[in-house]
Amino acid sequence: MPASKLPAAVAIILTLAPSAVRAEKLDPTRAFSLTHSPIHVLLSTMEVTGEFCVGRKHGVAAIGALGVPLGVVVVELGGSYRLYALGDFDRGIQLGGEFIWSGGTNGYESVSLTQYSLMAGGKFTFDFGLTMEGQVGPTWLDGELGPMINLNIGWSFGEKRW
Repeated sequence: MPASKLPAAVAIILTLAPSAVRAEKLDPTRAFSLTHSPIHVLLSTMEVTGEFCVGRKHGVAAIGALGVPLGVVVVELGGSYRLYALGDFDRGIQLGGEFIWSGGTNGYESVSLTQYSLMAGGKFTFDFGLTMEGQVGPTWLDGELGPMINLNIGWSFGEKRW
């Protein structure tokens, strides 16, 4: 290469190299997951969870449920935080916490409960969007300690690049 073209070639390489390296590191991650609990459906209740990606390794979810099992109107509202300790929002091992408020009435009497849970679990999103997740952990339901089990299936949407 002639010496006069060397500075131009170096300038082109220095301009394009960082872009090429950055393009390799950019990996699409879904922006939102919408799942439901098949276990709740068996109990005549529909629970839906919408999880928002707030970072490659962080998710915040809103949880809601409505149903009429055995003539009792049941409502659940809550949220959770998920840290993806291994992997990321699309496919990873989760650690986090969850808060649920539940209320029910049969028309004569009403009751409400609060539930605080710690959780560990996993999430897997297929390339075409199908999403499956599950969590287990201890839960405190109005002062009583018990198990918490979540099994959800749904779909993930959108794309974020990090």
